[in-house]
Amino acid sequence: MTTEVLDAFEDTSSWTAVASGLAQLTIAPERAAGRQAMRLDFDFKGGGGFVVARKVFSRSIPESYTLGFAVRGAAPANRFEIKLADPSGRNVWWRHWDAFEFPADWQTLNVRSSEIEFAWGPAGGGALSQLGAFEFVIAAGPGGAGTVWISGLRLEDRGCLRTRPLGLEPDRGRQRHGRGTTPQEQAVMLHGRLGWGHGVRGLHGVPVESRGQLLPGHAEVRVGMVRRDHPLVRELLSIRVSPVRLALPPVLA
Repeated sequence: MTTEVLDAFEDTSSWTAVASGLAQLTIAPERAAGRQAMRLDFDFKGGGGFVVARKVFSRSIPESYTLGFAVRGAAPANRFEIKLADPSGRNVWWRHWDAFEFPADWQTLNVRSSEIEFAWGPAGGGALSQLGAFEFVIAAGPGGAGTVWISGLRLEDRGCLRTRPLGLEPDRGRQRHGRGTTPQEQAVMLHGRLGWGHGVRGLHGVPVESRGQLLPGHAEVRVGMVRRDHPLVRELLSIRVSPVRLALPPVLA
């Protein structure tokens, strides 16, 4: 998995303020509570509507990903949204939080691609593959006025994430044949689905040897002498993959 910073908000000139009706929105960069952030000052002027901070992008989107950012604010609990549009601008995907309570301290939001839904457009559904624009939206519930800060917008390519969580169990076949439970090696099975081209090699700097092809059937991954609580092991247990045999030495468990 790889993480890319989409915007560190050192400069917010690439973000455009859009507002409906009498509502107003101003955008500025600011160092806030120890983080570089984009500051959004909004005022619904006693009415309803919405305000939008919009940035144009031109990039591909992985099949499985997480969008992350930190948020804080001094604002009424309005509807908070993120929207992703394709290059045409006509197809939109979103994630929204009704009556979002903006925290006084930084709160990190991580939104997985499985949580981002198709909202509208001629495509009629499906997943976003090309990003044309990204939006932060505040839509009036109680309305009012306030300030929201957003920091560290990032995109994490989760590579092979699918829908089923992994499980861990002994490899009974290897045990029956007297293999896999030696002092040097213990074999376990990870259950799920493994996508084409998933790069397990070298995660967190740990050498990983992949045996067999990364097919919908199975693949074997052999890990060197690492602790079972090593980040690599936790990483492998957090993804969703097709039956994969992970060989781990028990001596450092």
